[in-house]
Amino acid sequence: MTNQDKKRFAEIMAGLAEVFTNHPISKEKAELYFRTFQNWTIEDFEKACLKVIKTKTISTFPLPAEIENALKDTTEVLKAWLLSREAVSRWGAYMSIRFPNPIIHSVIEAMGGWIPFCHIPQEELKWKQKEFERIYPLMQQKTKHPQWVCGIHEINSLCGGHKEVSTTTLIDFEIENEEVKEIPYMPIKGEFR
Repeated sequence: MTNQDKKRFAEIMAGLAEVFTNHPISKEKAELYFRTFQNWTIEDFEKACLKVIKTKTISTFPLPAEIENALKDTTEVLKAWLLSREAVSRWGAYMSIRFPNPIIHSVIEAMGGWIPFCHIPQEELKWKQKEFERIYPLMQQKTKHPQWVCGIHEINSLCGGHKEVSTTTLIDFEIENEEVKEIPYMPIKGEFR
């Protein structure tokens, strides 16, 4: 943030004070918070504060760590959404996909599974992203997640009575470093999927 953002920053801080304490904040406190978050963009700060307003249940003014955690959570969810949509555009519904973050598997399953996730109409993407963002924190609380999401090839083979799916490819998908591996499908016996 720059000095040009100070007016918007003061408005956001006043909004936080109104919501959580019903008292104005001191100039010193506002300055301290500004220095704490000066390496952020004003947009990121506002996003994090809005998330704090939506999720904080105790009416005390948010600590800097709470605001920072809110931004990290928002960034993680957005990254997961973008990663999942990139996998849709690269491979579509036919391939089974293993994401580096298994929480994505649980979110996609909660949204109906990989195949419907791949067929979200363009005009519904905005709403489906909001649904993804709403479900993601709930799935973070789970201790077990599916190991991958099943594509059409795998489902058809398993429904046809095949115990091993030789025609299916499981994609280990990680876009951060552009490392994408295709490995032959091998069922893992006795493990949670």
